[in-house]
Amino acid sequence: MSAVRYVGKILRRGLGALALLALVALAVLYAFTLTDRFREFARREVLESIRGLFRGQISVERLEGSIWGDLRLANVSLQYGGAEVVRIPVVRLRYEILPLLHGELRFTDIKVDQPVVDLRRDEQGSWNLETAFSTPPGRDNSSTVAMPTVVIDTLQVTGGKISVSPCHARNTCLLD
Repeated sequence: MSAVRYVGKILRRGLGALALLALVALAVLYAFTLTDRFREFARREVLESIRGLFRGQISVERLEGSIWGDLRLANVSLQYGGAEVVRIPVVRLRYEILPLLHGELRFTDIKVDQPVVDLRRDEQGSWNLETAFSTPPGRDNSSTVAMPTVVIDTLQVTGGKISVSPCHARNTCLLD
């Protein structure tokens, strides 16, 4: 066997071994994304990344499911001014990953079960929900990071309650 063939054979085996190693590493990484430890890490990172984008604070108690397109969020809450504005016991998200490469966050299906919304109008006429999602004072809006376009194909809300204060007839109106 010539030296060139021998070197070629070694290179092919080496490249094959590297390809196999990369495949095993990807399989291990994929399996890790299905663990509770990874979901907790992802939950913390997402909440940290959106902190400061608006005045309200969002919390999510737990993530379940797969980050690859089918998640269940437990006990989602939006708080503003020391009060809970929105509480949702269960949110189910189905989404596509590939559109993120083009700057689009595409939800194919969002299911919200039993949301509780407490809408309040302040003395200046502003609603707490609107204010909670507004940009905080002093925040620099000239960030070079572009926010993705959000597309929602289907949104389903089951049950829930909305309270509105003040109401024209009484102090609080309840809507089921």
